[in-house]
Amino acid sequence: LIDTLDADRVMDELSLAKLIVLRGRVHLYYLNDPDSAQSLFETAKKRVPNHELPSVALGEYYLSQSADDQAEAEFRKGLELPPDLVD
Repeated sequence: LIDTLDADRVMDELSLAKLIVLRGRVHLYYLNDPDSAQSLFETAKKRVPNHELPSVALGEYYLSQSADDQAEAEFRKGLELPPDLVD
């Protein structure tokens, strides 16, 4: 679905990034597939590098992997970015 929306240019980058993060969270929390979650969060971050949601999602991923230093770094990045995305 996300690929179709992207190919047809139906949604803006920000909306697509939100859907990608949501999909990543499903992989992280419900499907127990952290590798796919990380990949999806990185994809979202590439789409909207100046928004906090992908950084926070990556922070969640690293926290789930007990990579506390990396999680903290991503959470800090999220705090430094403008809070345009409501999560």
